[in-house]
Amino acid sequence: MRARLVCGMVLEYEHRSFLPSAGELVPCRTHGFCTVRDTDGTGPNRNRSRTARRRQRADAEAELGRFLERTPVTTIHVLRRRRFTLRVLVAAQAEGLLDLDIVTGAVRRRVR
Repeated sequence: MRARLVCGMVLEYEHRSFLPSAGELVPCRTHGFCTVRDTDGTGPNRNRSRTARRRQRADAEAELGRFLERTPVTTIHVLRRRRFTLRVLVAAQAEGLLDLDIVTGAVRRRVR
Protein backbone atom coordinates (compact mmCIF):
# COMPACT_ATOMS: atom_id res chain seq x y z
CA MET A 1 0.00 0.00 0.00
CA ARG A 2 1.33 3.39 -0.96
CA ALA A 3 0.64 7.02 -0.21
CA ARG A 4 1.74 9.69 -2.67
CA LEU A 5 2.56 13.07 -1.11
CA VAL A 6 2.00 16.48 -2.68
CA CYS A 7 5.77 16.88 -3.09
CA GLY A 8 5.94 13.67 -5.16
CA MET A 9 7.45 11.43 -2.47
CA VAL A 10 5.91 7.95 -2.27
CA LEU A 11 5.63 6.27 1.12
CA GLU A 12 5.01 2.52 1.40
CA TYR A 13 3.12 0.95 4.29
CA GLU A 14 3.14 -2.70 5.32
CA HIS A 15 -0.27 -2.70 6.95
CA ARG A 16 -3.52 -1.12 5.83
CA SER A 17 -4.15 0.43 9.26
CA PHE A 18 -1.04 2.62 8.88
CA LEU A 19 -2.13 4.00 5.49
CA PRO A 20 -3.07 7.70 5.83
CA SER A 21 -6.05 9.20 4.03
CA ALA A 22 -5.86 11.84 1.29
CA GLY A 23 -5.39 15.34 2.69
CA GLU A 24 -3.77 14.13 5.90
CA LEU A 25 -0.49 15.68 7.08
CA VAL A 26 2.26 13.05 7.47
CA PRO A 27 6.02 13.12 8.13
CA CYS A 28 8.03 13.56 4.92
CA ARG A 29 11.66 12.49 4.55
CA THR A 30 12.48 15.57 2.49
CA HIS A 31 10.38 18.42 3.89
CA GLY A 32 9.53 17.38 7.44
CA PHE A 33 5.77 17.20 6.87
CA CYS A 34 3.68 17.05 3.67
CA THR A 35 0.07 16.43 2.75
CA VAL A 36 -1.06 13.13 1.24
CA ARG A 37 -2.27 13.61 -2.34
CA ASP A 38 -3.69 10.11 -2.88
CA THR A 39 -3.33 6.47 -1.89
CA ASP A 40 -3.43 3.25 -3.88
CA GLY A 41 -5.72 1.45 -1.43
CA THR A 42 -8.59 2.20 0.83
CA GLY A 43 -7.78 2.95 4.43
CA PRO A 44 -9.38 1.07 7.30
CA ASN A 45 -11.73 3.92 8.22
CA ARG A 46 -13.01 4.89 4.77
CA ASN A 47 -16.58 3.96 5.60
CA ARG A 48 -16.66 6.11 8.74
CA SER A 49 -17.90 9.64 8.47
CA ARG A 50 -15.43 12.49 8.72
CA THR A 51 -17.28 13.80 11.76
CA ALA A 52 -16.79 10.52 13.63
CA ARG A 53 -13.06 10.53 12.82
CA ARG A 54 -12.69 14.16 13.94
CA ARG A 55 -14.57 13.42 17.15
CA GLN A 56 -12.41 10.36 17.82
CA ARG A 57 -9.23 12.37 17.24
CA ALA A 58 -10.53 15.22 19.43
CA ASP A 59 -11.26 12.75 22.24
CA ALA A 60 -7.74 11.33 21.96
CA GLU A 61 -6.23 14.83 21.98
CA ALA A 62 -8.28 15.74 25.06
CA GLU A 63 -7.06 12.59 26.81
CA LEU A 64 -3.50 13.44 25.78
CA GLY A 65 -3.96 16.96 27.21
CA ARG A 66 -5.11 15.53 30.54
CA PHE A 67 -2.11 13.18 30.63
CA LEU A 68 0.30 16.05 29.85
CA GLU A 69 -1.17 18.14 32.68
CA ARG A 70 -0.01 15.46 35.13
CA THR A 71 3.26 14.72 33.28
CA PRO A 72 4.40 17.83 31.35
CA VAL A 73 7.68 16.26 30.17
CA THR A 74 7.71 12.73 28.78
CA THR A 75 8.83 10.69 25.78
CA ILE A 76 7.16 9.32 22.66
CA HIS A 77 7.88 5.82 23.97
CA VAL A 78 5.85 6.42 27.14
CA LEU A 79 2.95 7.90 25.15
CA ARG A 80 2.98 4.99 22.68
CA ARG A 81 2.79 2.55 25.62
CA ARG A 82 -0.32 4.46 26.73
CA ARG A 83 -1.82 3.83 23.25
CA PHE A 84 -1.47 7.36 21.83
CA THR A 85 -0.81 7.09 18.09
CA LEU A 86 1.80 9.11 16.26
CA ARG A 87 -1.02 10.73 14.26
CA VAL A 88 -2.56 12.04 17.48
CA LEU A 89 0.82 13.36 18.65
CA VAL A 90 1.47 15.16 15.35
CA ALA A 91 -2.07 16.59 15.35
CA ALA A 92 -1.60 17.81 18.92
CA GLN A 93 1.67 19.45 17.89
CA ALA A 94 -0.10 21.19 15.00
CA GLU A 95 -2.80 22.39 17.44
CA GLY A 96 -0.08 23.86 19.69
CA LEU A 97 -0.66 21.53 22.65
CA LEU A 98 2.86 20.16 22.80
CA ASP A 99 6.39 20.38 21.48
CA LEU A 100 7.47 17.16 19.81
CA ASP A 101 11.04 16.25 18.91
CA ILE A 102 10.88 13.07 16.85
CA VAL A 103 14.66 12.65 16.68
CA THR A 104 15.22 12.58 20.46
CA GLY A 105 11.73 11.37 21.36
CA ALA A 106 11.14 14.24 23.79
CA VAL A 107 7.61 15.54 24.35
CA ARG A 108 6.88 18.70 26.36
CA ARG A 109 3.53 20.25 27.16
CA ARG A 110 3.31 23.72 25.67
CA VAL A 111 2.14 26.34 28.16
CA ARG A 112 -0.47 28.69 26.73
